[in-house]
Amino acid sequence: MYIDTHLHLDEPWLTNSEKRQKVIDDIAANKIITFAQSCDLTSYDKTLEWSKQSDYLFPSFGILPWFANEYMDRLDEVADLCENAIMLGEIGLDLASNRNKSNKKEQLTLLDVFLKAAEIRIKARLV
Repeated sequence: MYIDTHLHLDEPWLTNSEKRQKVIDDIAANKIITFAQSCDLTSYDKTLEWSKQSDYLFPSFGILPWFANEYMDRLDEVADLCENAIMLGEIGLDLASNRNKSNKKEQLTLLDVFLKAAEIRIKARLV
């Protein structure tokens, strides 16, 4: 049995739908349990759709830290998606990245939303 814990089906090298479909078909044919990551809301929507094509694809909701500033006015929506997602991924801080070094405050705010959602989920399982 193989497990892939971090696949982005929305990567630039998979923009060709035939290549992406081949990856999804290979996952199914080889029974590779695959946690498909999203990096923003758009890629999460796509990942949800693609995951319907294989019982081995599990969509993970997350937002890459360098996009944090784009979601400050959508934190309630992010929290709702965290609550309903089967798992969370692409959460955390990336203060060393050259992509957006000026959004430390936003990264911390977004991380807090994800951590609170995770805490709620854990407490719900303990009850």
